[in-house]
Amino acid sequence: MSRVCAFLILALISLSTAGCVGSVELNEIHIVHSLAIDKGNKHNIKLTAEISKITPSGQQPKGMQNDKFYLSQEGESLFEAARQMRNKSDRMLLWGHASSILFSKAIAEQGIMPQIEAIRRLRQFRNTALLFITEGNAFEILQLSSPSATINSQVFQGLVEGGKSTGQTSKTTLLMAYRDYTNEFKDIAIPLIYPTIQAADEDKSILKASGMYAFHGDRLSGKLSPSLTKAYLRASNLMEGTIESITCDDGGHVTLENIMSKAKTNVNINASLESRVSITINADLTITNLTCKGMDITPDTIHVWEGQLNTIIEQDIQKFFQYTQKQKVDLLGIGERIHRSNPKQWKAMKSDWMENRYGLADFEVQVHTRIDHSNFLM
Repeated sequence: MSRVCAFLILALISLSTAGCVGSVELNEIHIVHSLAIDKGNKHNIKLTAEISKITPSGQQPKGMQNDKFYLSQEGESLFEAARQMRNKSDRMLLWGHASSILFSKAIAEQGIMPQIEAIRRLRQFRNTALLFITEGNAFEILQLSSPSATINSQVFQGLVEGGKSTGQTSKTTLLMAYRDYTNEFKDIAIPLIYPTIQAADEDKSILKASGMYAFHGDRLSGKLSPSLTKAYLRASNLMEGTIESITCDDGGHVTLENIMSKAKTNVNINASLESRVSITINADLTITNLTCKGMDITPDTIHVWEGQLNTIIEQDIQKFFQYTQKQKVDLLGIGERIHRSNPKQWKAMKSDWMENRYGLADFEVQVHTRIDHSNFLM
């Protein structure tokens, strides 16, 4: 039998068995899209699931209704809460479509890894599920209505994708957090999501993703402000399209868009096992707006602006490193870099790396920017 014939037979078999999820029909399941994990009132964990209403195509042409509902359950463990939630559902819960997981700050302060390991042990969850931290109750954020999407999991994904253009947040997936923690590559950072009031309608709140929470091991250590998050992304070589601004003498501004940013990190260890970390940033920017009055845009002017940008970016990254040393979080994985390049030295440094040696490390930052000004020169 040829490979083509074998493929066709397999395809026909697949088609003949389609129409249900495994051996379960659509009218026997509820699809979970997002989870909120909070501290319980009577038990350790409160689990809340965002669930979309499903109607079989024979009963409703659309298949999925533009509606959703929520189920909550407390338990001594996440697994117990998830299992007991089934008693409140008239259908089997399908967890494998959950794309967003929200942790309350209170849970994160206790240690986030036991919950992540419990989620992974359930096996149904996708590794690409996005993680978020909320400062209040996660279940309240999950149930906050959105004007742009019926299912809030879509909102969460859109917010973290939008963070690429602002540099104020970055996505962290279930697999990324588990990998970096278990392999000790680096400390993890998880985006912060919270409600904010719209200027045009003070009676309604919308969700916003800005800033990140940093963890030392699996315990929450501190919060990165939007500016520190931006510096973190640039130093981590995760920077994409962002905006920079320079103030002119008359109070006007030059607004620039970052179109390329590359970071190169080198770590050197001396005979006393002291660390010197060198970060080199190369960035290309283009002018998007200019409100400075009476200014001639010349190559000399551009050169001055490039120097100002170099200083601004260098200072921001230095502030980021100072913050991580104070909070004792190695978000760039400097320790892992030493481990790979100097394994013998790392063996002697590892035991007190975060407690002492990281805080004493010397960080040198060099920034080289280039401004594309072709649209402003005649």
